[in-house]
Formats: sequence, C-alpha cells, structure tokens
Amino acid sequence: MTDRAIIVEGLNEPPRYSLQHGFGYQCHDRAKPHHHRRHGRAPIGWEAENGTPVV
Repeated sequence: MTDRAIIVEGLNEPPRYSLQHGFGYQCHDRAKPHHHRRHGRAPIGWEAENGTPVV
C-alpha cells in the first residue's frame, strides 16, 4: 500500500474494483503501473502550475 493506492499482483479487474470501491482507495496491478500526475497509464500528463505540459 502506498499513499496513493493499494498495489496488488495477479488479480483480475472485478476483484480489484471490489477492493477499490470497498476501501474507497485506488487499487492498481503491479504489472500495469499508473504514473504519477498522469491519467492512469495514459501517455498524456497534466499541465504544470506554470502551464507547461508535464511529460
């Protein structure tokens, strides 16, 4: 468990969703990491406070 998510291995989506909604906390598969300040695993990022893209 991190300050952002529960990290699991070997669980399909339905049990991960159950954990996520039961605990009210993100639940990510270790094999499919989510990247900080990005929309999940998407290659696009948020803009920095000064307006420049975060890559």
